[in-house]
Amino acid sequence: MSGYRLLAIAFSLLAAFAAAPGTARADKAATGIVLGGAAFLAYGLAAGPPQDDEPDAVTFGTGIFDVHDAENTAGMFRIEYRPALWVLRTGPLLGMAGTTDGGILGYAGFRHDIAFTDRLLISFNSSLAAYPVEGDGKDLGGAVQFRTGFDVHYRLDDGSRIGVSFHHISHAELFGDDNPGAETLGLTYTIPIGRF
Repeated sequence: MSGYRLLAIAFSLLAAFAAAPGTARADKAATGIVLGGAAFLAYGLAAGPPQDDEPDAVTFGTGIFDVHDAENTAGMFRIEYRPALWVLRTGPLLGMAGTTDGGILGYAGFRHDIAFTDRLLISFNSSLAAYPVEGDGKDLGGAVQFRTGFDVHYRLDDGSRIGVSFHHISHAELFGDDNPGAETLGLTYTIPIGRF
């Protein structure tokens, strides 16, 4: 077995063990996302070095904030910058989201992209988020949050992508016992903007 594949397995096991213990009720979705992401990461790393053909991109999205809680459900929009800076198929992202209830969420983190075919790509991502303005929407128990989830993208002939996304937002009880969490479900459109 190659050293590259051993590194993939070791990293995935570490991610799984780090995610498993002490999960609050609201963070079961986050645990599932992290464990699933670890499996995708193992696959992506074991598949070999990435192809350096993904350009910088901007993603626009719309959807539903707090999809599981009818009382606090709101419309949502987001914009995200995905620079083409890669280390082991992992790159940064920077984004901002707003809700129709006046909530604002900013986030920065990393994504791990796996291209299953020339057209189908799955991106697992994890970010540190700031939720300084909740507006009339859900109180997430603090301004500092974590945003974890995934996007499934389908590449069109012009290089742009359409997709769906699912994310979990919570603070994992690191900043208090009030940790209701929220899930988002959305549609995305990603436009390549070339390399700087």
